[in-house]
Amino acid sequence: MIESAAQYAQWCEAVSSPERSRFLLRARADTSMWLQILEQYPQCLRQVSRNSSISLQVLERLRAVRDFGVQYNVLSNDLWRQTHPDDVDPFKLNPKERVEYDLTAVERSVLRQGLLQWGGPAYCTEELSIAMGFTSVADLFDEAERIGAAIEGCQPLRHIDWTRALLATEIDFMSDIVGAGHDWSIVTGFSDEETLKTIRELQYHLVAGGAALRAFGTIPKRS
Repeated sequence: MIESAAQYAQWCEAVSSPERSRFLLRARADTSMWLQILEQYPQCLRQVSRNSSISLQVLERLRAVRDFGVQYNVLSNDLWRQTHPDDVDPFKLNPKERVEYDLTAVERSVLRQGLLQWGGPAYCTEELSIAMGFTSVADLFDEAERIGAAIEGCQPLRHIDWTRALLATEIDFMSDIVGAGHDWSIVTGFSDEETLKTIRELQYHLVAGGAALRAFGTIPKRS
């Protein structure tokens, strides 16, 4: 059981570890404690929304949050789906729907850098640009500027734009063949450790698969 809101917040801010993940996913508390956490520590909204044990009252509070990552966790919650069958189906999203995410300044900057560094030192081929959801390298450059500016300006973007931003950043950061690779920290100012931690949190938070991924092409059926 969670002993206090402060204890939960400490786990939210702790360094990523299996113990942290287990605690945040499995922690139990009564409704009043969860509501107290949301009130006192709004930076913990993401983690609370991922916990499958929260009550309907807590889910209702989270459903009203603008952050689509939090909304998606509510929409995917079994209890919510049972009690709100007419709400949005989280597995049938429109990839062109515009949504907002409440990201930190570092998260926004990492995504923007992940898009802009394709102009150098990253080197993109026409084929790779298409695989990342763009129509060409020229389109990548144009869209990277538009998407990056919108992210930095805290503006809503289409699901497919969030997906392209995350995928482009993942490849740009990690690949030394086509991406910034070992030059990443030099050209962006973000250490590898901070970037990896940020990308991992973005992977948890951004709804970048499903309908948005299908917009990139054909997903083969599993046998």
